[in-house]
Amino acid sequence: MTQPGLRNLVLIVVAALIAFAGLFVIATRWSSSDGPGSAELATAWQDELESRIRFVSAATALGEGTVMLGLELRMTQGWKTYWRNPGDSGFAPQFDWSASDNVRDVEIVWPAPQAFDEAGERYYGYKDHVLWPLRVTAHDAATPAHLVLTLNYGVCADVCVPARAHLKIAIPAGAASPTTGASLITAAMKQAPADAEAINFTPEVTLTNVVGSGAALHIAPGEGDFQPTLAIVSGQPGPYFGASKPFEENGFLVPVDSADPETLRGTTVNLVLRSADGRAAEGNFLIQ
Repeated sequence: MTQPGLRNLVLIVVAALIAFAGLFVIATRWSSSDGPGSAELATAWQDELESRIRFVSAATALGEGTVMLGLELRMTQGWKTYWRNPGDSGFAPQFDWSASDNVRDVEIVWPAPQAFDEAGERYYGYKDHVLWPLRVTAHDAATPAHLVLTLNYGVCADVCVPARAHLKIAIPAGAASPTTGASLITAAMKQAPADAEAINFTPEVTLTNVVGSGAALHIAPGEGDFQPTLAIVSGQPGPYFGASKPFEENGFLVPVDSADPETLRGTTVNLVLRSADGRAAEGNFLIQ
């Protein structure tokens, strides 16, 4: 064999070995033969303003048509972002899924927030890191789903600045098995408030201290092993509900500003309550 012919043969063999190695790496990444959670379905981290963000899936495929994903946001140390109710300042994240394909519904699960008191104001959110679990349902389980998100959100340190991210992930059709990201999403689900009724948590909410447009809500958690240290009131258009303050034994007073506070009696408000150990409960309760 001539020298050029031998060189070409070597190059062909090397190329074949590289191609085989690539196939082996891909097969290893996606194989579930090593047991549950050995595969991965996630986007690369995307760098944004003082933050980075990605999608991660709990399953390798759509299965019967519903799959859990996570939207994971990591911020520069000490920076924060907002909850669905930002509090006295800031703005809640805005999720736009309209460019998605074969996606019927996206349900966002909100981990219980922290409260931050700064410059006489209180706002609610997450510091350094948050993962929002997403329950994604396809129109057709036999067809891949393409989840596309435009996210507008705020990140805050001494000042708050707006940020925007565009992400997309393809979820293949077929039988589903757990991924390496499943444990992250399970952990985030545990940080979401429990249904108050399911854990027999029934606080009493009473309108009090009515003077003109000002009033307060007295929240009495009652007895039980769940004793909250934070109460967040929302769910009514119009009235302003301020920062909760401890009142009497295990209770709270929440300031109210409304055109006519007395009209709040007999209506319901949403309460999210969080204890010192990180547990949280949520429910809608009648104002007495």
